Amino acid sequence: MTISAGIEVCRHKYPIYKAAENAASLEARSKKEEGKDAVTLFTDSGEHTYKWDVFENGVMPKFCLLNSFLGSTDQERGKAFLYRMLELLRGADDKINIARCAYMLTRLEPREAGGAKDAYRDFSHKIFGMVTDKKERGELITAIYIYTYLTRKRSDD
Repeated sequence: MTISAGIEVCRHKYPIYKAAENAASLEARSKKEEGKDAVTLFTDSGEHTYKWDVFENGVMPKFCLLNSFLGSTDQERGKAFLYRMLELLRGADDKINIARCAYMLTRLEPREAGGAKDAYRDFSHKIFGMVTDKKERGELITAIYIYTYLTRKRSDD
């Protein structure tokens, strides 16, 4: 037995019938995968379509890494950092953007020695390894989207 799914993320005032139609479209994209058994998130372009085992063992550990490191209250590690990182990751086929990612990660390094600096080094080493590998980079982009959606402040508009 296989399970194909589509996960739609929308504003709380978005019509439910429309969200259900969008989720059905995402599910249909998942069913196009060889062997099915996949999940599609956010868009039916296939950019965020993963076999369940890849999602569980590739995307989710990256999400956990982001959540663990960025969960602190340090303002320098806010949403602006993530959005800038997304911009660079999407254009990472241009080698200058890989260098910009490295520079941006370097700027986050804490000045004081200790646990925070060690945690940062572990984080930056893992992230940079993902930036330079196309498959890992795609999974990281998806993980960033998930992180930003889950940590987004709700507005009542």
